[in-house]
Amino acid sequence: MNTQDHKQALPPGFRLGNYRVVRVLGAGGFGVTYLCEHGGLGVTVAVKEYLPNDIAVRSGDAVTPKSTADREGYQWGLSRFLDEARTLARFEHRNVVRVRDYFEANGTAYIVMDYEDGEPLDRVLERKGTLTEAQIKRVLLPIVAGLRQVHAAGFLHRDVKPANIFIRRSDESPVLLDFGSARQALGRLSRSVTAIASSGYSPPEQYESGGEQGPWTDIYALSALCYRAVTGIAPVEATRRQSRLLRGEEDPLSRLAEVAGGRCSQAFLTTVDRGLRVVERERQGSLDEWWAELEGHAVGEPTSQLVPPSASSGSKVTEGRAERMPAPKRRFRAAWLVCGMAVAVSVLLYFAIVEGKAGPRAGDRFRDCPECPEMVVLPAGSYRMGSPSYEQGRHDDEGPVHEVVIAAPFAIGVYEVTVAEFRQFVDETGYSAGSSCWTYEDGQLQDRADRGWRNPGFGQSGRHPVTCVSWNDAQVYAGWLSQKTGEEYRLPSESEWEYAARAGTSTARPWGEGESGQCRYANGADASAKDRYSSWSGSVACRDGHVHTAPAGSFAANGWGLHDMLGNVWEWMEDCWNDSYAGAPSDGSVWEYGNCAERVLRGGSWIIRPSYLRAAYRLRDTSGIRYGSSGFRVARTLAP
Repeated sequence: MNTQDHKQALPPGFRLGNYRVVRVLGAGGFGVTYLCEHGGLGVTVAVKEYLPNDIAVRSGDAVTPKSTADREGYQWGLSRFLDEARTLARFEHRNVVRVRDYFEANGTAYIVMDYEDGEPLDRVLERKGTLTEAQIKRVLLPIVAGLRQVHAAGFLHRDVKPANIFIRRSDESPVLLDFGSARQALGRLSRSVTAIASSGYSPPEQYESGGEQGPWTDIYALSALCYRAVTGIAPVEATRRQSRLLRGEEDPLSRLAEVAGGRCSQAFLTTVDRGLRVVERERQGSLDEWWAELEGHAVGEPTSQLVPPSASSGSKVTEGRAERMPAPKRRFRAAWLVCGMAVAVSVLLYFAIVEGKAGPRAGDRFRDCPECPEMVVLPAGSYRMGSPSYEQGRHDDEGPVHEVVIAAPFAIGVYEVTVAEFRQFVDETGYSAGSSCWTYEDGQLQDRADRGWRNPGFGQSGRHPVTCVSWNDAQVYAGWLSQKTGEEYRLPSESEWEYAARAGTSTARPWGEGESGQCRYANGADASAKDRYSSWSGSVACRDGHVHTAPAGSFAANGWGLHDMLGNVWEWMEDCWNDSYAGAPSDGSVWEYGNCAERVLRGGSWIIRPSYLRAAYRLRDTSGIRYGSSGFRVARTLAP
């Protein structure tokens, strides 16, 4: 877009603090967005300027209200614009535009955001006409995950539409741009609604100064986007629909189930139609509910994430000569298609029978080197991840329950990585795992400078699980194993870990629902520990004989031969933290989006009360922190 396309835009070369205007990226009734370059760093950013052209005008370099009567509305909108910047700056989600800075100048304000080089979804739709249900879900899945984080913070987007979703050129992932919250605030005082609503995508409540808005407001827009992508036509404007319905006439918007029957699943069609209802209370009340219905499940019931129909992990989807659409990035693998699995199985059987070379089988144990952890092969399969609402001790971040499909066997450590195994790594590499650790001593949890994996504040032999190691330390260890063996060692994904911990069971614990079996299967807070720490509460009455960590293999294994999946030490997962499973991968892969400054820990430890020693319980912490109760277990990808 040229500067001439928006007469009030700043000219190229204009200085905005440390930034120089390169060109206009976009302009609308509410403001102008520029491509700018930082003078010192030389990096490019997008800078959004508050300029509501219904009530303001540029006079020289400054932006001013058009009249005295417009001053109140202008100042109100400006304050909300800055509030929006402050709120967005808190979000760190790969699929929500990142705010880097904001400042006031020229009588107005500016928001500095990451510049996303890509193509808006509306142009993709113009070129392709329509998308399949699978393509739509591949775009929406990451967007919904990011938007859910926005809703959890008590914030709405209010302007979800194809023009505000960019498809990055680098990896074809989607990112949600241009929040409309400030323009909504302005609309409460402004005479015009044209600047605060997007025709076809905004629900009726956005046209009303006192309209009741909530997650259902963004759900309407998401449903409208689906409608446009399936039919090739944007939905009828909400105010027109509302007016016709109030007069007792037929809704001018045909139901998607009527115009696209047979082209999408019934669940998709009915969910979109419900999300587009004019009366807000008739729509879904949350993104969790909307997404669960979209995949044909009730909230809390198993859901599945769309898997890109590609033959290999991370590949980009191409349908004939059609334009490629975004596919969620996979670090390890995507779920196989049924036909692909059949071919793969046939090939494996051929080599097993004709060549006499059978592949890895479930239950096989091995070590890739004498000092490597002992591994066991787990079978392919599926399970329901998370905890149902009735599970005792359940927390909100353990849901919604969803179906996870592990399409191929993988290997995981029989035990947590031991002190001896970690010492071998340190001796060979000279790696330093820090000189301090948070330990529980003398009735207090403190960061102590004289503690570490060699001395966590209690006695350990080489057979004990290593503690006082961070997520970062575990990454380096796994990398060393991979280099040493030529195999792909890593931390397990959260869904792989829970699959392994449950070992084919569906109860709260592999041994059953209750806590009574803890002293046989798990090292947690019990009578032995309470003898030492009398102030502890919630300990079970039995005694396992261990106050702190226990040597690996001291407790009974689960049904797949894995020891200490619950208790002993917390285990670091590969995944970024997310507050729920809305939008979570359902193919066993790592969740690489969310709060990646914090990583997931699972399994509980010797210091944890029994109610937390459950297969579904989750914890999070920063990737560099070390505790005397946290360690890790490695996984290994198996060659097909």
